[in-house]
Amino acid sequence: MRDSLGQNQPSTRTALAQYREELARPQADIILEILKEAYLTAKAGIEQAQREGALDDDALAAWTTFDANHGIYLAHFPFDAARERLYRNAPVNMDKADPAAVADAFADFLATLEDEAVKDIVGDRLHDWAENSARLSGIVAEMARNAAARGDIPDEDMPHRVWLRRQVGQGWAMMVKLKEFLLETEEGIVIAVNVAFWGGITTLLTFLGSLIL
Repeated sequence: MRDSLGQNQPSTRTALAQYREELARPQADIILEILKEAYLTAKAGIEQAQREGALDDDALAAWTTFDANHGIYLAHFPFDAARERLYRNAPVNMDKADPAAVADAFADFLATLEDEAVKDIVGDRLHDWAENSARLSGIVAEMARNAAARGDIPDEDMPHRVWLRRQVGQGWAMMVKLKEFLLETEEGIVIAVNVAFWGGITTLLTFLGSLIL
């Protein structure tokens, strides 16, 4: 699949590489959120390339196969489908949710995790999730800018608005769980003393929470 894309889809190629790396882990170690974020990043990039006529037949055929296989894999996790519906139907104030601001918030969180004062305590899995979330949010913001430039009439079913709602809902839920871990577990309490790390979590949680109705 990655080979079919050439060099003109760097974000999509990176997301597919992360997807492959996650899927290569032992079954019990795979984190679905990382897998899904990588998939959604690739999906957003592919669909944007299709709209721009930048996807050749080989890449499109490879994506169709990949997309079907991803669906088959997720079918083994029926409870995840219910969680995904919750994310996509999250009570987000879409009039207030600005794609560029959401993208900046996820990018800032990723930057916090990569800061010298923080990176040594951050696990690879949280970093992978943050990196994929920042990348997907950036693509969603770009899609929103392109839609505005074309003069598209705003519609709740527009891909970038569907994904924006999901990103806000899923990101907020992730930060709530992470904050609970830091406050309620012995391991988390030790990590929470890192002021920069705690600040990054509470900042993203506060921002995303402000978009929840």
